[in-house]
Amino acid sequence: MFTAGFDGWYTRFHLLDAMRHELTTVVNSVKGPLTNFMQGYDFISYFPDVVWYLTGDGSNMWCRRPYGFLFTTAEAAAAFAQVSGTELELSPIGVQRKDLLSPEGLDGVRRLGVTRLFIDPSVDEQSGDVVGKILRLESGPAS
Repeated sequence: MFTAGFDGWYTRFHLLDAMRHELTTVVNSVKGPLTNFMQGYDFISYFPDVVWYLTGDGSNMWCRRPYGFLFTTAEAAAAFAQVSGTELELSPIGVQRKDLLSPEGLDGVRRLGVTRLFIDPSVDEQSGDVVGKILRLESGPAS
């Protein structure tokens, strides 16, 4: 009797865990145009109207493939540039959220070889590792 109850609980737990994994995968991955299901999570609204990234040439996003870096303020971007460890002179540039995070904008990021976008990253003082939230970009739809 106890075993049957345990098996039922165990099965329900794994079904819920599988559902949680599926939802997490959807929220953390962007594959081309957003589906209606993904729009329900609306991760894009997390960002302000202007999204910032670092550039060394005035337009192209500075990245460390496969990582790119997005910021919610110019100040956060400038602070990260100071501790990024690069010898390039980086400066923040702001773009409209709707443009950068559109399917076309994300395709441009993918063409840079970026598959992970750090959101408001920082550098851990002890380890020197970059830490922060990551948005995972998967390959877009086949052309």
